This record gives sequence, structure tokens and C-alpha cells, in this order.
Amino acid sequence: LLSGIGLEIYASEIHHMDSKGNWMILRGLEEFREHLGGDLSITLLESIGKGMEAHSVNLSKVVAAMDVLRDRFQALRRPIAMAR
Repeated sequence: LLSGIGLEIYASEIHHMDSKGNWMILRGLEEFREHLGGDLSITLLESIGKGMEAHSVNLSKVVAAMDVLRDRFQALRRPIAMAR
């Protein structure tokens, strides 16, 4: 949907790592959890117009989703080969 209406689905900053090789976005989630006082609480969309509160995230699935977004973004940017 986001791509269909012309919005970007990816920014290369998502894949930035710190000097220790940790994903910055995951570190940001941890810092956000600490800011909230120990419990993570992120509103995610369950369906159109319906949110749900998530109190934990599967970090390996977050990294996999980062890769999916990057790959979709790159596929949309590839030039289409012209038929001869």
C-alpha cells in the first residue's frame, strides 16, 4: 500500500550498525524500553484503524523484516530491461 501511493518503504539508516556491530534500530528499541521504565509498549497496527499494544518484539523477525523492506525497495528501484 505504501509503495502504491508513492511513499518510501525503506531508508538505508535502518541497517546502520554501531561500532560494536549491533543494529542501531534494535539499540533504539532497547533505549525506548528503558525510557518507559522497564516495560516495552509499542502500538502496532492489527488491522486498518485498529491498534494493539506489543510488549515484546522478536528481534530476529525485526532483522528479517528490515531485510525484506530493503529487498523490496531495491526491486522497485531496478530498471526494467527493455525487450528487443
